[in-house]
Amino acid sequence: MMKRTVVFTVVLLFALILAKTASAQSPTSGDSAEPWMGEVSGVVINGTEGGVVSPDLEVTLYVWDDNFENKAIRDALLDLDGAFRFSDVPFSPDYNYGVAVTYEEVTYFSEPVKVEPEQTELEVETTIYEVTTDASSVEISRAHIVLELSSTGLEVSQIYVVSNNGDRTVWNALTLDDGAEATLRFWLPPDASNLALSDPQERWIRLPDGFADVSPLLPGENVTMMAASYLLPFEDGMSFIYQAEYPTEAISFIIPDGGPLTVTGDGLADLGVRETRDGAALRLLGHDGAAAGVQVAVQLSGALPPPRPAATENIENPATDSWQAAAPPKPALFAAAALGLALIITGIWWWHFSKEENDEISESAELESIIEQIALLDDDFERGALSEDDYATQREALLAQLRERFAPSS
Repeated sequence: MMKRTVVFTVVLLFALILAKTASAQSPTSGDSAEPWMGEVSGVVINGTEGGVVSPDLEVTLYVWDDNFENKAIRDALLDLDGAFRFSDVPFSPDYNYGVAVTYEEVTYFSEPVKVEPEQTELEVETTIYEVTTDASSVEISRAHIVLELSSTGLEVSQIYVVSNNGDRTVWNALTLDDGAEATLRFWLPPDASNLALSDPQERWIRLPDGFADVSPLLPGENVTMMAASYLLPFEDGMSFIYQAEYPTEAISFIIPDGGPLTVTGDGLADLGVRETRDGAALRLLGHDGAAAGVQVAVQLSGALPPPRPAATENIENPATDSWQAAAPPKPALFAAAALGLALIITGIWWWHFSKEENDEISESAELESIIEQIALLDDDFERGALSEDDYATQREALLAQLRERFAPSS
């Protein structure tokens, strides 16, 4: 079962890349021909200046259909020129093809590609990078901070768009107090509670003053996105602080328009009211970026709304992080902490991009949310927390969402 879970997760990761880079793929024909045999070849290149490609690296070819079902997996070793070749591979316009290479314990994926009818050869290129513990190339391209008042306090969601401007993968750049290694760290106010983070729990380490990300950061602009939601005690006139652990290019504070909360401070520019795709009206306040180590403070004014009926809130453990089994309060935007923080990303980031980029980001965020749910479901089944029937039913329901939203139209 574990091997099947790993394979399925890899296919979903390729699907996530596909949504980010080719959200408008050509639809496949409804009259699909029987698969024929073809050849997949390509090269692995090292994107780090002066880097080389070892001929003993293993390349894995993945083939899956538009319903995200695996069709073939093949392994091969690179030759002396860094090239690989797979013969007798099933070809179909309904299939997707991608290769993965693990180098210095980091796995790199090619962009998924398709074949045309009667095509018999396909070339795929994959780039690997050297690894560094130097995080000086890391930049927060954008930091979005969503603030909202509820009866339980100030609900905060911080969304980070992270870039790696170097030509090396940054990994294990930090040694934490307990000796554990991490790649990035993010500061949170000391009285933050009910922390919920996007992506599976294994990616994060909770720290007394924030959290750390243990995953490798590949080179590129806007290469990863992450979000954190938490709860703060609220007092009228209090200061809220964003601390830039890394150079931050732009910061925005986002509040519900017409609500009880107001935000003021030096350097804020009112960028107007925008409507999210679900109809929520939000006011966007822009702020210039900040150098690493700089704190940006704003002042908050308002009054907490009255408590909601007990049936609509779950605040049995208001001081416990949600990844430690407590359910966070769920009014308004903060509900996304329980549903997947990618949904917040979907609703906010599109302000900063063109329509084409908006569509790609929204699809990517939605796909990432479904992938996370499937990964957590697989983990629950592996631990024996779900029966086989319940696991199969829930997994098929999530797969149906993938097919409905992301499989090409007939």
